[in-house]
Formats: sequence, structure tokens, C-alpha cells
Amino acid sequence: MIHAAWRERIARPVEEVFDYVADLDHEPEWNPDASNVVRTTPGELGLGTVWEEDVRRGGHFVTTIDGFERPHELSFDARSPRTDARVRFTFAPADDGATVVSCAVELTSKGLQRLLEPLLAGMVRRRIESSRGPALKRALEGSVAAGP
Repeated sequence: MIHAAWRERIARPVEEVFDYVADLDHEPEWNPDASNVVRTTPGELGLGTVWEEDVRRGGHFVTTIDGFERPHELSFDARSPRTDARVRFTFAPADDGATVVSCAVELTSKGLQRLLEPLLAGMVRRRIESSRGPALKRALEGSVAAGP
């Protein structure tokens, strides 16, 4: 299993940051590996909402919100034939109205890819830890999330 974690301070209110991250339609704006994200369940966003998405080097995933305590905790269970991922976010308001986002990722490879996991673990961990938080910060503090 590959573990990665990151933390980022974002100059936006906690509810706004939570809602943005919870809606995976936004994921390609801050995760360069995500594409073709399509929500497959109707209704209000929340526990049990499902998307299908393609993740570079990971394949086609079915991703489900399996933890939803707005605006403080959010988690996703993502499954593909090659890899399963558990992604957990926590959101804490800062004194100045900003939000501190923490994220923990657990990746479990399947099949023959599992044999390569020890060799790839460091590279995958570094890529996640160095890029995801800053990219989320740019997306939320930039014009994409600012809106009208």
C-alpha cells in the first residue's frame, strides 16, 4: 500500500472549500491526472454520490463519496481494476476566514502491478504530496472558484 499526505492553507471559507472538493466535477481543475469525470448518480451531492473518471497511470475509476460531514470531513472510495484508492479530507477554519485542508491518500495496487508497488511508492507519494495541495490552492484562490 502506498500512503501519501498533504496539508494546505487556502484563503477561502471552509464551506466553499469543502463544497468545491466534494464535487468531483472540479477535480481536473486541481488534479492533472484526472479526466473524463462524469457524475453517475442524480440528486443532491452527498454520501453515496458516484462518479466515473479516468486517472492517468491508474485507469478508469468508479469513485464514491463514503464519508460526508459538511464542512469538516469528506472521504472518497475509488476503485479500478488496477488500483483502489481511499482519499480522506479534513477541513478546518483558520482565524482569518481561511481553511486548512488536510488530505490522506491510501493506494492499493492489484494484480501484477502490486509487484511494482514498492518500486513506485516513493515517486507516487512525492507527486501527490508536492502537487495536489498547491494545485487545489491555485484553483480555489484563482478565477475558477471566485465566480461572479
